Formats: sequence, C-alpha cells, structure tokens
Amino acid sequence: MDLFLPDRPEIFSTPTQGKVDQTITQNRPGRVECFGTCWAAQLYPTDCITAIFPGQLVNVIGRKGITLLVVPSHYHMDELEDLIEPISICDRQDISC
Repeated sequence: MDLFLPDRPEIFSTPTQGKVDQTITQNRPGRVECFGTCWAAQLYPTDCITAIFPGQLVNVIGRKGITLLVVPSHYHMDELEDLIEPISICDRQDISC
C-alpha cells in the first residue's frame, strides 16, 4: 500500500516554470505562482546557496507535500541530475494541484 508521505519529495518527470511571488532563500521558503495559483516553495536541494526574488522565474521540479520544490530558471535538468536523488519520479498530470 502506497501511503501519502508529506515529508517525502517527489520529482516531476518534466519541470514546469513558475514565477516567484515571495522571496525564496536557502533558509526560508517563499511563494511561487504556478499551476494557476500561489504555492509555498523551497529551493531544492535545500543547500542551494542563492536567493530568488519576486518576479524572477524558477523551474518547479517537484513537490514535498504541498510545497513546491524549485531551482533557479537558469539551471538545466542535465545539471540537476547530479544534485537530485529522487525518491520517486511522478508525472505532473497525475497530481492534483
């Protein structure tokens, strides 16, 4: 039986673009406009040393519970493969956002 585990990150098979609504830093989650609404968002991996400010674009690469996992938009998925160790890969269309 596959239970919903909110602390378990899921990496999307295809990232999507979001727009930062509230500043996101290494130590502080912010908010991102994506999927037609605003969501809590945090940098992934969490040791990513950067700040992303309102109006900037990000790549939404997954979720952890109802928090979106994001990277700066200039990151490419091939660069992320070394950083991301996905616990599970999911297809965004199968997620109720």
